[in-house]
This record gives sequence, structure tokens and C-alpha cells, in this order.
Amino acid sequence: MRFIFIRKTLFTALFLIVNLLVFGQQSTLFVGTYTDTDSKGIYTLQFDNETGILSSRELAAALPNPSYLYLSPNKNNLYAVQETDNFGGKSSGALSAFTIHGDMSLTLINTVPTNGANPCHISANPNGKTLSVTNYSGGNLALYEVASDGKLSEAFQMIQHSGNGPNKDRQEAAHIHSSQFINDGKTLLTADLGLDQFGLYKLEDGKFEATKQAFVFMNGGNGPRHFALSPDKKYVYVLNELSSKVTTIRAKKSKYKIIDEQSTLQHDFKGESYAADIHMTADGKFLYTSNRGENSITIFKRLPKGKLVQVGNESVRGDWPRNFTIDPSGKYLLVANQRSNNIVVFRINPITGGLSFVSQTSLTRPVCLVFY
Repeated sequence: MRFIFIRKTLFTALFLIVNLLVFGQQSTLFVGTYTDTDSKGIYTLQFDNETGILSSRELAAALPNPSYLYLSPNKNNLYAVQETDNFGGKSSGALSAFTIHGDMSLTLINTVPTNGANPCHISANPNGKTLSVTNYSGGNLALYEVASDGKLSEAFQMIQHSGNGPNKDRQEAAHIHSSQFINDGKTLLTADLGLDQFGLYKLEDGKFEATKQAFVFMNGGNGPRHFALSPDKKYVYVLNELSSKVTTIRAKKSKYKIIDEQSTLQHDFKGESYAADIHMTADGKFLYTSNRGENSITIFKRLPKGKLVQVGNESVRGDWPRNFTIDPSGKYLLVANQRSNNIVVFRINPITGGLSFVSQTSLTRPVCLVFY
């Protein structure tokens, strides 16, 4: 009997070890989509970070146009915009908060208006208690308080931009496209595609106010969309949608100065292309951008003084790479191709930054990828 007991104990231990090894390789990927065709909202996929294979697609939440997703710093909640121009009978989109359960299912907590049309980006301060949402068509930004359970307040502050830029078709008005908090949440950075400006706001008496150096202006017609920060926060890399260029800004003693600008396109590319997303490796060695039109990921190496040099350009094996992300292990880069309805996985070479194709999976209108 003792032998049988020991054998069963060993078998159980082995079973648990095997399960840990197998399931320890899995990460959950939340995918935001446009719902103007067959897609229904937010999906989950399981990602094997040993093989680079995506599987087990599930609809996590039915929601109109959840085109941008954000995971709370404590990983308890997922936030999603509803990129629309009419919510509650007003010219507004919406922001929804979800609880994430242990099985990665979602439960809606509440939904609030963004007080501006077509919200397109979400960010949070480090403790997750303040959320910023940018409204592309509204040309404004909404700030929310977040309760301990993830519930959203109504917007406690609105920041409105006004003006225009030289591109009459795309810069007819302000279009705040993204924002990020730095300095322990005391500073808010913004990118306005319509005004060619990178904005800086400082928290004072519970409100964000323009700093002394309120804006850094890009070259006319650049159209700043998203930006990435170096690990030490000394450099900001602004991705310009309309010019397909990356502008490098050096931050020194709270002063921001442009020091470099590089094209994201190959020198012989002649067609139309619009830069979309930008991300940096955790070690700060490499920077990646996506190009809609050229349909590529551009690979930059960071030089010691913050400037960039292009070292590669990889086809996304699809059409219109609106968004991409780097997985938690740092070994893979995943691209959401909006028009070809596929998500493509590449392995990152840690020495060169180069990308090699691994796998792809089909999903209708994927536009935002967020790992749990």
C-alpha cells in the first residue's frame, strides 16, 4: 500500500510539473477590433511563447469598435474605447471598464462618455488611479478618476486643443492622438496630429496645466500620432503619421529639444504610406515602427546619444499594420493587420533587432493587441 501511495504521489507531482511547464508557456492576448464587418468586439487568444503560435480564439466582450485597449497597472481591469462619433445622442465616443477574471473572461463594470468624438488612445498614471483618453475627432483629452474596483468616474477634466495645420485634408482641426504620463504621473505628454505639436502638461492642484514649455512643434505637415520613451525617460521618439518620420526629442532639465529625424520608409519606396505605431524593446536597444501602405515594420537601432539609425525593414505579410506589440518575454513582436484580417508573429533577434516570421492567424479587423 505504501508503494502505491508513493507512486500516486510521484505521479501527481509529475502531473503538476508538466502542467506548470505547459501552461507556463501560455500568455493571454486581448485583441481590439473594428466591428463594421464580422467582428463583434474584444477577443482573447492564447499565445505560446515557446512556439510563437496563437490559438483558442474567444469573444471576450461584445462592444462597438473597441479600437484601443489598455491593461490597468495592477492587471485587474481592462479598459476599451468605443471609437464612435455618437454616444448617448451627443458627439462623443465612450470608454468602458471591465473586470478581468482568473479565466481571462471579462465583466463590464461601467461605460462613460469621452466628451469628444472617436476616442483612439488610453493611458494611466503609475498607480492606475487616473486615466487619460484622447479623442481624435474631438481634438480633446478626457481625464478620469478610477475607483479601487476599476470603476470609472465621469471625466473630471477636459483639455481642448484648437487650430489647424498645413495639410488641409488631415489637419483641418486639432486631433489629439495619444498621451502618456511620466514623472510619477505628475506630467502628461500628448501628440496632436492636427497641430503638429507635442504637448506637455503638469499636475497642479489636482488639474493638468500647460507647462512653461507647453509645446514642441514638429515640422509642418508631420502629423505626430504616437510616441515612445527611452527607459531612462531622457529621450522621446515621436512617430509622425503623415510624413512617415520619427522625431527624436531630448529631455534635459524639463526642457525638450528636437535633435534628430529619420524616415520610417525604405529609400526606394514611392507609394503612399502612413506611420501607425511605435514600440521600444525593454532594454532600449531597438525601436520599431509600423507603416500602413509600405506594409512593413521598420527596425531602428538606438545610438549612445539617443539618435536612431535604420537597420532593417520587414514585410508584415498583410495589409495595413495599425498596431503591434512585443510579448512579455521580449522574444516576439506581433502585428495586427487591419485590412488583411490577420495577426502575424515575428521572433526578435536580441543581437541585431531583426525580425523573422514565425506564424499567423486570422481575425477580422484586428487593430489593437494587449498582452495580459
